[in-house]
Amino acid sequence: MINLKNSIGGEFEFYINRDPANKESKPVKVAESKNIILDVFLNALNNYYSASINPGDSRYAFAGCAVGSGVTAPLPSDIGLESEIYKSSRSGLLNLDNYTTLYDSNTKILTAKLELRYIFNIGEVVGNVSEVGLYGGSTAGNFFHNRALVRDSGGNPTTIAVLSTDQLIVNYKLTVSIPTRATASITAGGALRQLTLAKVAAPSKPSFSQTPWYFTAANGFKALPSQLGVDYGQTNELPDLNSSSWPSRAQSYSNSNSTSAGLEGGGCTATVSVNTGVFTNETDGIGVLYSKANVRGSDVWALRIDPPIQKSPTEFIEFKVKTTWSRS
Repeated sequence: MINLKNSIGGEFEFYINRDPANKESKPVKVAESKNIILDVFLNALNNYYSASINPGDSRYAFAGCAVGSGVTAPLPSDIGLESEIYKSSRSGLLNLDNYTTLYDSNTKILTAKLELRYIFNIGEVVGNVSEVGLYGGSTAGNFFHNRALVRDSGGNPTTIAVLSTDQLIVNYKLTVSIPTRATASITAGGALRQLTLAKVAAPSKPSFSQTPWYFTAANGFKALPSQLGVDYGQTNELPDLNSSSWPSRAQSYSNSNSTSAGLEGGGCTATVSVNTGVFTNETDGIGVLYSKANVRGSDVWALRIDPPIQKSPTEFIEFKVKTTWSRS
């Protein structure tokens, strides 16, 4: 099994428009704070695929923002705010959704950032705001993903006084860091083999409901469960992320029921299955499996097998790719 250890974190920025009826009035940044990702959200990420869930499932979406007047420091075990004032939905509001990625070719770490904006209507939030948190959709009871105290530029807890004529705006910057390469050694077909898992095509922009699991290898192999790409024979090292150097012998095949996934050991595991009757009787053996039939498309993960493995029509091969999540 190959285990990729991902991290997730984020920070809030708070803005107040003191005269929202005046078109020339601009929101002013009044506070900021880093969040704590709550256990309930980490458990949800690590339980991903343990039920029949798709990447757009509303229980994992950053559906809304809640603010409150609590002053107790957040704990990972929290399940909501200490003293909630109001919950805002992103529905129909101005969504910033700025999306950027940064890839470090030395560490092989892909960092993706998604910025979300929650705009409260005038009069919805009135009073002293000292805490904030984001929550998911109604499918799983609107559980909270994170929590933070409002802090000043020096990092000290503070309070935002919101008047009945003010408009509160909260920006959230989500940061996801994902290793794009991992290795493992296994014994298969009577020989010791080196497995290399690598992301070989950069991800396109996800919707806010697909972040952060959208980027993972487990999701990549689950996304098109009826198709795999294959490259026969010995290959050079897999191309680096954003590289246009693809194996010349890569082919596409249909492979029914090729993946399944479920909770295993506290993480999300995709089982990449090569069924009987496919990829068979190839003298050079299976050298690389791709997560999509269109191996030159985007969001592709590849699994290199060294040395390649031969497979008869009656044989079945199975590889497991695991993703675990932690706080950044």
